[in-house]
Amino acid sequence: MLISALDPHFGSDFPPAVPLGDTDFREASFTAGATDTGFRRACFTRCLFTGVRMTGCDFSGCEFRSVRFVNCDFSGSRFASAFFDGCVMTGVKMLGCDCTDSVIRSCLWESCNFSFTNFDHAQLRALTSRECNFDDASLSACTQKDWRPEGCRMRRVSFFQTRLSGVDLSDCELEALTLSDTMSELRGVTMAPGQCVLLARRLGIRLV
Repeated sequence: MLISALDPHFGSDFPPAVPLGDTDFREASFTAGATDTGFRRACFTRCLFTGVRMTGCDFSGCEFRSVRFVNCDFSGSRFASAFFDGCVMTGVKMLGCDCTDSVIRSCLWESCNFSFTNFDHAQLRALTSRECNFDDASLSACTQKDWRPEGCRMRRVSFFQTRLSGVDLSDCELEALTLSDTMSELRGVTMAPGQCVLLARRLGIRLV
């Protein structure tokens, strides 16, 4: 089933019943949300979400292609095994979301809140996250290439078994990261001197 902005039965909200896995939203604009609704395996292409509140919804296995999200709240929703390609998120709340096994490619995140979000086993490709909050998030066993976090807050984040080689964390706020005993996850990472001091203390190194 195809639902677009030209569909006479389609307004600013989602239809009351969505056939799971057989719905394609194209060039649709959403300004009202839903709660505890399932959209598993639906595909969203060139859509716009503006100010929607969709908490506790299930987007597992969904595809988002060239979608823009502005000032939305998806807290507590599931995006497990979801696919994001060429998407932009601005001012989006994703508190406590399940994004495990998701694929995030060529995306931009600006001023978003990912506190307590689970990204375990996700694939990050050409992702720019600018001034985002990752406090208490989990990014364990992820694969990344060309991830560019800029001015992000990362306190109590788990990077266990995630290789961060090539990532520049120098202007991010780091505190109490979860790493392996050898901290091998940080090999090849760019860090500021003050950040290195904190890691040295964790290793028991005394700086004079």
